[in-house]
Amino acid sequence: MLTPKQERFCQEYIVDLNASAAARRAGYSHRTAGSIGEELLRKPEISARIRELKDEQARRTQITADQVLAELARIAYLDPRKLFHPDGSLRSIQELDEDTARAIAAIDIEERLSGRDLVTRTIKRIKLWNKVEALDRLARHFGLFTDRLELGGKLAVTTMVPLEEMTDEQLAEIASRGSGGTAPSSSGAS
Repeated sequence: MLTPKQERFCQEYIVDLNASAAARRAGYSHRTAGSIGEELLRKPEISARIRELKDEQARRTQITADQVLAELARIAYLDPRKLFHPDGSLRSIQELDEDTARAIAAIDIEERLSGRDLVTRTIKRIKLWNKVEALDRLARHFGLFTDRLELGGKLAVTTMVPLEEMTDEQLAEIASRGSGGTAPSSSGAS
């Protein structure tokens, strides 16, 4: 069972998927929101509730993962030649097929008066969604990229044992190392 504050965190988290911001909006300390948000996400009951809320959201909005992937694919695989007639003139929006039209982020049409005769010139600009970003998102979704962190060097593992649990031999070994943690040099000089 979640506390009211944890439930609020879950509700806030699905807004923007930002754990720190969700923790702050849910009423957790601004100073520790980052660590609290990450800690909450690791709790199985919180993860389960977030999954449940996302499923409800998907049902409500009728947005499926397949639809999102299809939209990303439209952007990623747009052939910009489809925007133009064979003679190089721009096609009207009505002439574009659905996939091409949906890959357009914005259309800017500007009319200017120019020349002595004040002739109206029309300037059309088409902005497309970011193709590289769409490809990146698709590749990550399908696991084509693996973010890997390679660590080098040696790993030292230290086991802490309370003094009262150590044998006399272990205590003598520690005492023989001196204050620096290493055995004193055989020459007697430190």
